[in-house]
Amino acid sequence: MESYFEKGLITLIQQEDMIYNYGNVNYRNAKLKMEVWEEIARKLKKSVKQCRLKWKALRDQYAREHKRLRTLMHIEATSRWKHYDSLSFLQKYMKQKTLETLENYINGDAHHDDEEEDDEDEEMETTTAAEQTPQQQEQHVMTYDHDDGEDDEIGAFFKTVAMKIRNAQLEPVAFTELQIEILRVINEALRNH
Repeated sequence: MESYFEKGLITLIQQEDMIYNYGNVNYRNAKLKMEVWEEIARKLKKSVKQCRLKWKALRDQYAREHKRLRTLMHIEATSRWKHYDSLSFLQKYMKQKTLETLENYINGDAHHDDEEEDDEDEEMETTTAAEQTPQQQEQHVMTYDHDDGEDDEIGAFFKTVAMKIRNAQLEPVAFTELQIEILRVINEALRNH
């Protein structure tokens, strides 16, 4: 019976991307989202709370399983979890919190949007850069502005660093750790300046 509920929930949620797609214009529309949850609960003959809790558990398990498989990149790894393939539609929406977290860290805002994260804890705030509007991309990408159009010393330095990192072809976990360390050093230098 539980498996039927899980499969039904996955199928219904897959059809309602406003629940898991951060790029959906209605993602933050709490009223509309609640109506969707109520409809899902009605179809499954469960409470909204049961559906949301089960969804969170399924989504979190998928994220853990996906992360585990990514760390085993060079080994032929497949998931034994029964819902992994059914939830694979989430992969392209899995938010790479890295950039946002790093931006918050470098800006000294370690507790950014705590209330919002609590409210949205059951939701997957996710989208890929290719699916974002230019305005959304601008919000998530730090830009470097200079007036003369020529590369200055700082720009040249960071381009060189970027090239070296790109050529190193680091594993995703190692790359994230490197990003965090670089931004930690920069943040510390800016605080001491």
